[in-house]
Amino acid sequence: MSLFGEKQNIVVASPVEGIITHHGTPAAGAQVEQFLRWKDENGETRTVETDKSGHFLLPVREDEVRISPLSRFVIHQKITVRFQGEETVIWSLGTSHRELYGELGKKPEALHCELTGEPATMELEDGLLYTLCHWN
Repeated sequence: MSLFGEKQNIVVASPVEGIITHHGTPAAGAQVEQFLRWKDENGETRTVETDKSGHFLLPVREDEVRISPLSRFVIHQKITVRFQGEETVIWSLGTSHRELYGELGKKPEALHCELTGEPATMELEDGLLYTLCHWN
């Protein structure tokens, strides 16, 4: 066993698919930006745009990394929506899970994020999730 760890394939971020609304109506044309940090301080940003129904899909992000057995590996995820001149954080999470849908323990079905909704904090197995979204 190496102090630097063996290379392993990990899921940095599971796919996130859902609907974004603003005062209950689809946020068509909203910019959905996902910031991921796991390998360095700079991180990585991906952006998609919602369709006319407010639907968006951020695909899975995988990587091959070395994880030292002497340190704790943490992935930071933040999703921000830009719509009508406003910027709203809809998802912020730190997790050590590295498997598909490990962040929540299962695939979130029927994800819906209301930009004007009340934020919620969910206690997860290995951290806290701040979100404006709900799902089944």
